[in-house]
Amino acid sequence: MTYLTEQGGQRNAKDVTVTEWTLSSSTSLWSGKKIVFDTSRSTGTTGVSISGTGDFTFASGKEYYLLMSVDVSRSDNTANFSFGYYNQAGTLLSASDGASESFWGVGLSANNISSTLQAVITDTSQTYSIRCTVSSGTLTTETPSLIIYEVTRYV
Repeated sequence: MTYLTEQGGQRNAKDVTVTEWTLSSSTSLWSGKKIVFDTSRSTGTTGVSISGTGDFTFASGKEYYLLMSVDVSRSDNTANFSFGYYNQAGTLLSASDGASESFWGVGLSANNISSTLQAVITDTSQTYSIRCTVSSGTLTTETPSLIIYEVTRYV
């Protein structure tokens, strides 16, 4: 797909490729565990790859907008847990990096929970991952989905 946007009185073309990554089955997660997506479909050729260890690499010269939906089941509500985007140094990306984290605290009465988290990736020189943090025990994901919008700008 190609879109025209106006910036500073000039029209700039942008090519957008949309890729969906999913897990083909539910999986157990524990603190620090990366989500390893194993199935993808795309509207075109993508510059995104995900390794068998859950690390994402991105083609240079593009911007990436990530949106993940995650459903989890837990046996009880006695543990805090979260999902977030991490860079290759293992640092959680924050709002100042253009990312959000999903967090659930002890006492939240629901044991089947659904949420989304997003990130904007402009530094394609490093790898990224999505990780779970849980204060105790494990969680079960119910086939999370990651949508990546890959934008090429022509100025």
